Amino acid sequence: MAQGWGVGHQQLRPGFGYGFNGVVFTDPKAAGIPVGVGTYHWDGAAGTWFWVDPANDLIFVGMVQLLSEKSPALQATTQTLMANAISQPGHQAPTTS
Repeated sequence: MAQGWGVGHQQLRPGFGYGFNGVVFTDPKAAGIPVGVGTYHWDGAAGTWFWVDPANDLIFVGMVQLLSEKSPALQATTQTLMANAISQPGHQAPTTS
């Protein structure tokens, strides 16, 4: 993955743009993250993060209390886990009666 500039895990690199105090995915494939074009995300300093993916009609909010320079890349990890969960063959969203 190409390194860009930024702070902590919030690195701007190919496939990213910047706007409204967060990252906008202009080319998710180039960014190496399985989200839709136009996804907006933000990483907080103490373990809060979110993303809004309008292409996949998805909003995610994650919160842990962890202030560390060596914290895990929770944003990328949860985006990948979520993409894998919704793209499983035969997966259907639950219906309500």
